[in-house]
Amino acid sequence: MKKIILSSSLIALTLTMACKKEVKEEAPVVDNSNGEVTINFENKVDNQNLELSTTSNKVWYKNQNNDSFNVTTFNYYISNIKLIAEDGTSFIEPESYHLIEQNVPNSKSFNIKNVPAKKYVALSYTIGVDSIRNISGAQTGALDPANGMFWTWNSGYIFMKFEGSSPKSKSQDKSIIYHIGGFKGAFNGIKNIVSNFPIATLINGGNKKTITLNTNLNEIFKNPQILDFSVLNFAMSPNANTKKIADNYADMISLTKLE
Repeated sequence: MKKIILSSSLIALTLTMACKKEVKEEAPVVDNSNGEVTINFENKVDNQNLELSTTSNKVWYKNQNNDSFNVTTFNYYISNIKLIAEDGTSFIEPESYHLIEQNVPNSKSFNIKNVPAKKYVALSYTIGVDSIRNISGAQTGALDPANGMFWTWNSGYIFMKFEGSSPKSKSQDKSIIYHIGGFKGAFNGIKNIVSNFPIATLINGGNKKTITLNTNLNEIFKNPQILDFSVLNFAMSPNANTKKIADNYADMISLTKLE
């Protein structure tokens, strides 16, 4: 009797294994649809959120030189945005020109659509406006001269505009005015930046991402050269002083969040 039961068990086990072999494993579904990335800018002065001063409400900060200052205007161009993929290719945002204005909240966030489905490892971008667009005449959108970020048809765009005041300023009204540009020669103010991701990140139709960038205004005044408002309160039109400030703002932006 035991032999019959054992034989039946073996037959059942054999049939079960045979059935299992016939079941085909389904391949995982791969989403190859294009994705979307939202880029947010947070303007700060070190760890404080940047607040613009008005005639009736002055918000004070200190720079590396221990100079007190307030801010009435802070604008800058971000252009030529690229997402660099793990395989070495890049996705370049079409018509990639963005004017970030502290007094225009909507300017500090924008979407990049139709990003090819891949794993990405870095974000590349430019502070400023490339030379071709500086000499292309009247333009629209972020590059419209009506935005107040253009000198003349010959001089080109203002890449970064900072205005405020400081008790240390030698100007009669205590103002600090830095309008920085220049796209050629020794006083070129264009800065190309790469922000690496902490890990390779998949972007596709089902996996949209948000990148948060922190812009620290105080970096403009301290690295590689510490600025003294009693010495440099005015810089405009490409020259040695604007180049000095441009070298400082090259590291004002850092990637703080990827989610």
